[in-house]
Amino acid sequence: MPRKLIGIALSLVGLSVFLIRLQHAGPYFPPEGGNLVGGLLALVCGALIFFDVLPSKGGAGTAGQGVLLLTSLLALYLAAFAVLAEVEEVVVVRPGCGETRGGPLRLWVIDDEGAIWATMGRDKATRNGIATARTVTLLRGGEEACVVAAVLDDARLVEHLSLLREEKYVAERIAVALGIFGEDRFDSNVALRMGPLVVP
Repeated sequence: MPRKLIGIALSLVGLSVFLIRLQHAGPYFPPEGGNLVGGLLALVCGALIFFDVLPSKGGAGTAGQGVLLLTSLLALYLAAFAVLAEVEEVVVVRPGCGETRGGPLRLWVIDDEGAIWATMGRDKATRNGIATARTVTLLRGGEEACVVAAVLDDARLVEHLSLLREEKYVAERIAVALGIFGEDRFDSNVALRMGPLVVP
């Protein structure tokens, strides 16, 4: 019975990776990257545990159970963080207005000094067309708007925004406590300033 409960619990965490995004107003954006991997792995590992598919005896069985345990722990880690990241406010940003290039990016944001701010890695900003965008399409609270955008490469500003974001987001505080987000993020990240409104 405990094994089946573990399988059910892990499967529910994996399913939550996909369902948690339904709480945000606007179109549904499916998980990508590590979030998708974590959700799918949790579902698969949960099913394997629930149905007790792998043999439990013999050398091969012991090895298989060991691999399943390690994979399940990795899946739980990825999936749980993917769920936590979506519990609070998440916005969707695309470079430009009325364009399809780049993005969409799902970001945590904070409001400061009359603007909406986010931080991200330099490579991510460049790869998704944000670094050179003068406007972005911002989806927040189910409402989409075209806003002025500027990327600022300022470690002290990034640190200030990161600390504000840490106050707002539980997942950020957990990530910092676990060492997932180290202090080097202040030097490797850039700040994205959004606002004011350009086109409703």
